[in-house]
Amino acid sequence: MRSTGICFFLGAFTSWDIALAFSPGRVTSLVRPKASQSLWAENKVDATGARIFPAAVNEARAEARAAGDAMGKAAGAAAQAWDSGDKAAAAKHSEAKKQAKLKMEAANARAAGAILQAQGWQKSRSIDLHGLYVAEAEAATREAIALFKGKGEFEVVTGAGRHSADVDGDGVGDPKIKPVVERLLKEAGLKFEVEHGDGSLKVTG
Repeated sequence: MRSTGICFFLGAFTSWDIALAFSPGRVTSLVRPKASQSLWAENKVDATGARIFPAAVNEARAEARAAGDAMGKAAGAAAQAWDSGDKAAAAKHSEAKKQAKLKMEAANARAAGAILQAQGWQKSRSIDLHGLYVAEAEAATREAIALFKGKGEFEVVTGAGRHSADVDGDGVGDPKIKPVVERLLKEAGLKFEVEHGDGSLKVTG
């Protein structure tokens, strides 16, 4: 199924058809994967239990961060130019900001695609959201719900959030993705139970 939204297809997208192009708070496109590759099988964990992702994921995230930095600098330069009355320079920096934003979204899309497309979750009925940003995880969960609802049990691996920031100061990381997934499952009228040390949700119907 091809998305009718706007996707930013770059050369690196030729190996798959899955992309999650998003800006903070919303997902702008979602298309399905081509044949699974071996990226997921390469995943390991470090001494703390944090997931170590393949180079393709790390490189895409690094590119996204660099583009995000460039976007911030361009935004600052545009604001300074506008304040100084140089509208031409402001327009130039604003365009640079726009292009950097597109690069950031496309790079994050590649990372999310690399994480999801290699899992074969549509067949295994278990989707692992480790390594995804909240918006990406939400989109993936919605797709899983749409695919599996009313068709038997499935699993959503959210992680327990131990490597997330400790927001409430209790010395333990506070999960960001798990509460979102639980909300989506409840909104869909699905029953679920916690498994694997609070890091996975088994949806029973």
